[in-house]
Amino acid sequence: MQALPQKANKVIAFSDNRQDTALQAAHMNSRHHHFTFRRTLYTTLVESGYIAGQSGGVELSKLGSLLFETQRRNHMLPRFEKSQRIFGRDREAEGRYQTYLNFVALQELGGTHRRTRQNLEDVGLLDIGYVGLDECAAVAEFWNDAA
Repeated sequence: MQALPQKANKVIAFSDNRQDTALQAAHMNSRHHHFTFRRTLYTTLVESGYIAGQSGGVELSKLGSLLFETQRRNHMLPRFEKSQRIFGRDREAEGRYQTYLNFVALQELGGTHRRTRQNLEDVGLLDIGYVGLDECAAVAEFWNDAA
């Protein structure tokens, strides 16, 4: 603990055995990644003007690239081993990562699965709307087969 930088976030956890310690460490690591992603998502939307109501909203298909650029600006991008090689560079690695960010954002926005793990919409930080939903709901014939 003393070897960590002075301003580094520190967590102390106690356990009675190594197996439980490994389980708790994995859980804490997973939660850390989840919270970091949520913070990145919120920061992306604030910096892009979507939270403050300055814009009509962001399409989900563009969210991955916005998240990617936020991570790039804040030096939070993971290393792309293949894309950093001089020869045989994987030019699609960043695109695949942006697709992954889209998927994770969709999971985050998809809904709350547990009462203790509410999504950003449930806690009032986001308002999600759907393009064309009002028009679709207004057409009675569309819903005839729904029961």
